[in-house]
Amino acid sequence: MRLIDQFVPLPDFREQHHIDVHAPAAVVLDIAAKMDIQTLPVVHALIWIRGKVMGAHDAPRKSTAFLDELKSLGWQVLASVDDGIYVLGVVARPWTADVGFRGVPADRFAAFDEPDLVKIVVTLEAEPITQGLTRFTTETRVKATDARALRKFRRYWRKVLPGIVLIRLAMLHALKRDAEAAACVIVGA
Repeated sequence: MRLIDQFVPLPDFREQHHIDVHAPAAVVLDIAAKMDIQTLPVVHALIWIRGKVMGAHDAPRKSTAFLDELKSLGWQVLASVDDGIYVLGVVARPWTADVGFRGVPADRFAAFDEPDLVKIVVTLEAEPITQGLTRFTTETRVKATDARALRKFRRYWRKVLPGIVLIRLAMLHALKRDAEAAACVIVGA
């Protein structure tokens, strides 16, 4: 059983992407947690477009590490393993302009069932394949708390899925570039 299974074992929606990186797992996970994904042009553009389409108000933003940004939005670290994995979760209504991210403690997340919400879990996983080669995986699982939320999220997901995939791919390629560069510095030091 994987760690994410404790929180959303049977998702309504699931999206997983991975990339192999020539760097130690600890370096890869550290870079993933600290990267500011909104500095990536495609990510910035897609978030801006979503905001305009959904009628959200622009809020000033300063450069923020990915993990810190998620936590500041209400995401909870549900579980972690040193140098290997983070499992983050939140409940929300992503089909609205104000998504309303709300954290739920790990011990109550799996059973959470307040109506008209979805539970979203995201992993950042760095698995050593060989010495110096790591497979980085990010998985998103979504579970609706009721049929109404499922219908709303299904319509939303069909529209945003291409953008979600682009964001993940941009993030993975930037992570590979940055982690391999960092690993070269470490090896060369």
